[in-house]
Amino acid sequence: MLQKLIQFNGQGATPQVSPTTNEVKMKKTITVKSVRYFETNRGVGYEAKTDKGSIWNDGNGGPTYFEANYPEYHNKDFSHLSETDLELLINKNEEGKRTKGLRIYTKS
Repeated sequence: MLQKLIQFNGQGATPQVSPTTNEVKMKKTITVKSVRYFETNRGVGYEAKTDKGSIWNDGNGGPTYFEANYPEYHNKDFSHLSETDLELLINKNEEGKRTKGLRIYTKS
């Protein structure tokens, strides 16, 4: 659980908050492991599995959101990520896959 540790300065008057181990981990990057696309009645949805949870879009016109791996992480830990941030993570992963096996031929 993410609980903040309260430390007091030398006089004990002003509390200072220091991050716990889990909060320090949150500063690390999220890595997309796999992406699964599926058809819906209104379009295409996707689930991107990451090392900290899953990025979802149900394909019915709703938002893209993050579902954390509970109990190790909580959804509120990722509330700072926008839809654009989440979609950029997926795009970055997809670009990496396309360029790994890319062969460029030149005219000879």
